[in-house]
Amino acid sequence: MGELYSRSPTLLDAYYKMPEKTKDSFVGEWFSAGDMGYEDEEGYYYLVDRKDNLIITGGEKVYPSAVENVLGSHPKIYDVAAIGLPDDKWGEAVTAVVILKGGKQATEQEIVEYCRTRLGAYKRPKKIIFISKEEMPRTPTGKILHRQLRLKFGSDGTTC
Repeated sequence: MGELYSRSPTLLDAYYKMPEKTKDSFVGEWFSAGDMGYEDEEGYYYLVDRKDNLIITGGEKVYPSAVENVLGSHPKIYDVAAIGLPDDKWGEAVTAVVILKGGKQATEQEIVEYCRTRLGAYKRPKKIIFISKEEMPRTPTGKILHRQLRLKFGSDGTTC
């Protein structure tokens, strides 16, 4: 698993009026859009997550998509986003922002218990936040905006 870089004669030279982002995105002539992925034995590349969404808890890397895939298979969960929120002990605590299916109810303990045999201990959410469909921030194409969730639930300075 690693950050994917590319280069091409038609690649952008810089981000418009964003010199710091340009500097952070280039290593020589190699460009990174911030995607994390891997190459299989046959040479195929797979995108796993965004570098900006990576959660580092207790020195371990947790890719939100791994947590989201497990929780997304829960029969009561409609949609989920995994984010890292500040934590005094772990640096970041894996937190699941969950939308339940219509008419369904679940407890934080039930969701955490569901993960017990499906995720390693360090990947399991330490906190579950329940929200409505309307509260989930999305791009115009429907992608969840993890950054906005981190700001919303981590901006008050409290830790998990």
